[in-house]
Amino acid sequence: MKELVTDLKAEQEALDKFVSTLKDEQWGLQTPAEGWSIKDSITHIAFFDEVSVLLMRGDNTPLEEAAKFGFDYTEVIAKRKRSLKPAQVLDWWRNVRETMDDLLIKMDPKARIPWFALPMGARAFAT
Repeated sequence: MKELVTDLKAEQEALDKFVSTLKDEQWGLQTPAEGWSIKDSITHIAFFDEVSVLLMRGDNTPLEEAAKFGFDYTEVIAKRKRSLKPAQVLDWWRNVRETMDDLLIKMDPKARIPWFALPMGARAFAT
């Protein structure tokens, strides 16, 4: 897992390096994902990294919440977090990804992590 998580961290750091140079107004720029800004996209990543931490720790609350909203779940989360300032989103993402990476690196590569459709292998989860 160490090699996979090292690669994951490199990808996270590359994205962090890019978005940390943006001015606040640039976080509002649209991405190719229709209706989603850069801030929405990083919020989405931070949220699902946080969900990953909860699920790896045995808290299935996110799965129960997702079942209530179905396919609208990602939009519900985006709307819920839109009031955050870019610096808050970046700090949140940095904190949760560090925790997620620390948990992943200690996992058995064959361990199964609960996820929305089906449990995922830890190795696949880190890629």
